[in-house]
Amino acid sequence: MSKKMVLLVLCMFVLGCVPALASSGSLESEVRELIRQNQRLQAENKALMERLEQVEKEIARMKGEEKSGAVFQASQEEEGWLKGLSQRVRVSGLVEFGGAYASTENEDGSNDDASDLAMTTVELHVDATLNDWTSVQTVLLYEDPTFDTGETSLDVDAAVVTFSDPDRTPLSLSAGVMYLPFGALFEHFPDDPLIDAPLTLLLGEAREKALLLGYESGGISASAYLFNGDVKEEGKDDHIDDFGLDIHWSDRV
Repeated sequence: MSKKMVLLVLCMFVLGCVPALASSGSLESEVRELIRQNQRLQAENKALMERLEQVEKEIARMKGEEKSGAVFQASQEEEGWLKGLSQRVRVSGLVEFGGAYASTENEDGSNDDASDLAMTTVELHVDATLNDWTSVQTVLLYEDPTFDTGETSLDVDAAVVTFSDPDRTPLSLSAGVMYLPFGALFEHFPDDPLIDAPLTLLLGEAREKALLLGYESGGISASAYLFNGDVKEEGKDDHIDDFGLDIHWSDRV
């Protein structure tokens, strides 16, 4: 083979390899680009996952704060309600415990002795202010006499609703079960433990279901009341025909 033919064959071989090499280089660059895109997508996906975790934590924190805020608000509302209730309702009471000893001389000269302990008196007072004009007073009374006579009692001793506003008017109106203002009690030893209920108090004490109109101003206290008493006149109908009037003056204003 001549030198020209060999040279021609070599040139044709070189020309045939150039497109293959070019094609191989393009494929390699595409692979590298895909790898870079994949790495970029992985980085973006990681960043999105981290951001998603941050958002979830933020949402959980906001829910926790909202829940704690709701609990705190509820506790504040409850505390405010209880404080308002304590300002409007006042509860007080009285407890009396006592003992007794009795000695009875019989006709035959023998003596019968007895002693006993008793919870003689338990009182529960509840005073409630409903609004600027209306208040309610209630007294529950339990009495237990000595020597177990079986006469214990638990009664509503007083239950009165009063409509008044001293800042606007000196007048007031009360209705319910109450002790009526019937005279004055003069007792030399009002705190004597041996005198639980003086006779003057028992005689002057009047507990009735009544309607009472009151007035108080400048040291003057007056009240007029109506009620249906226990004493009935024969031949007359049972009506509200009992009344009373009480007036006091004091220089201590």
